[in-house]
Amino acid sequence: MAVKATFQIDLGKQSTTDQSGDASIELDSRKDGFNGGKTEFRGGDTIYFLLHVPPGAVIEEIITNEGDAKEYGGIQLDTADILVFDYPDETSQRLSRAPSGSVGMAWVGKGLPVSPSHNNGVVTLPTSIGASKRAIGMLNCKYTEQVKVVKLTTPATVDNNPNYSIHGVVVGYIQQDAGA
Repeated sequence: MAVKATFQIDLGKQSTTDQSGDASIELDSRKDGFNGGKTEFRGGDTIYFLLHVPPGAVIEEIITNEGDAKEYGGIQLDTADILVFDYPDETSQRLSRAPSGSVGMAWVGKGLPVSPSHNNGVVTLPTSIGASKRAIGMLNCKYTEQVKVVKLTTPATVDNNPNYSIHGVVVGYIQQDAGA
């Protein structure tokens, strides 16, 4: 399976990340992150991104129209999702990210009279939960995800302009389990 994420960074103004593909990439805007909470950059800056990919993803290349981008290792991030189940219409939902271990799950409010299960990023309710009519349940899911870090070194100027855009794409694949 292929893995792909695209991004754009506009130097000289507030930056957001454009993401598409089988993976997602975002500017590391965490206050205690690699960019120190910074979201506006100039030519010559080094910029760090968080690349969310499925387990087993191997990055083959990171291509940009300007500068130099490289994989810069990985970190673990604590992540939380609230999943809303509209029973009986919804009995499974996918987490927003791929967990790298167990998932802590607790109903918020009344909840539903059942223990959900988790497998490969999908949270599932038993098909029969003992509710005789429609029921709504909010499930708080907490987990850790493994994230790859991308380091982008930008040139000071492009065509004598310190404010320019950089476009990039991250390409890779999912490594199949040797025992599968």
